[in-house]
Amino acid sequence: MMNHNTLLESVFGQVLCLAVIVGALMTTGCAGSGDFAFGIVADVQYAQKDKAGTREYRAGKDKLARAVERFNDENVAFVVQLGDMIDGGDTAQQDLRAAVDVYNGIEAPKYHVLGNHDFSGLSRKAVLDTLEMDRAFYDFSHKGWRFIVLDTMDLAVQGGWSPDSLNVELGKKMLDERAKAGAPNAVDWNGGIGPAQKQWLEYILKDAAEQKQKVVIFAHHPLMPAGDRHNLWNDAEMIALLESHDCVVAWFNGHKHHCEYHYKNGKYYVTIDGMVEDAYDKGCAIVTVRKDRISIEGTGKVPRLTLPLEK
Repeated sequence: MMNHNTLLESVFGQVLCLAVIVGALMTTGCAGSGDFAFGIVADVQYAQKDKAGTREYRAGKDKLARAVERFNDENVAFVVQLGDMIDGGDTAQQDLRAAVDVYNGIEAPKYHVLGNHDFSGLSRKAVLDTLEMDRAFYDFSHKGWRFIVLDTMDLAVQGGWSPDSLNVELGKKMLDERAKAGAPNAVDWNGGIGPAQKQWLEYILKDAAEQKQKVVIFAHHPLMPAGDRHNLWNDAEMIALLESHDCVVAWFNGHKHHCEYHYKNGKYYVTIDGMVEDAYDKGCAIVTVRKDRISIEGTGKVPRLTLPLEK
């Protein structure tokens, strides 16, 4: 069993974590035939708006274009964007169309995760149609791995749903429950995963286990650290579900805009930095999957991270 004593919960910028990461990378060998790489980009939040604080909305298209160029140069197997392609507002439809046109320059298969800002000024149907998505949550496989995309705005008050929909009704109920409990994440720009999606996820995880596939999950909202105001409303419930399935390796998310890395009970939780922030050039990462580890090369404060895999 892999010793994870040095892989304590940490933020990317911590010196100890960086030392572990660099040491692991120095021992990497030649790529094997089963190795592959995929791209990730998070929180482009392109909008026809002036800069606000550290967020450069108008620069989103150019930053995304540079990321697309990098993904094509690296010949990645696929790319996933982790939601909040736009910031939303009066020009939301125009902004989303423009950002998607740039993203579609990726030569490899490409996938979308839905974020809270994607629905600011747009209905769910309009967003799904523009992104050419048949479903808000789905899965796909590559070289013996199962990849799952979740919709963390499934139960939400800002998820593009009709005001009289069951999703909004259940979303308001879950938000009220979190607020009464004094939870920091009881804010309307977060969301939750509903019963139907959870049941579907259970089925996919059981199927992946039967096929001896390792699983990586992509979502917009984080689950860690506990008590964070950016977390999915039913974060503890989802963590318990993931921990009940040995096949799950990692959860990748955006939403928070700042890189974070956590390890808990055999699962990795990685937050990718937001492209909208002016501190980063591309706000993207290339993830290389090997038999014994997952290596992440990004453009945030700490550009390299290695996640050892248990046999």
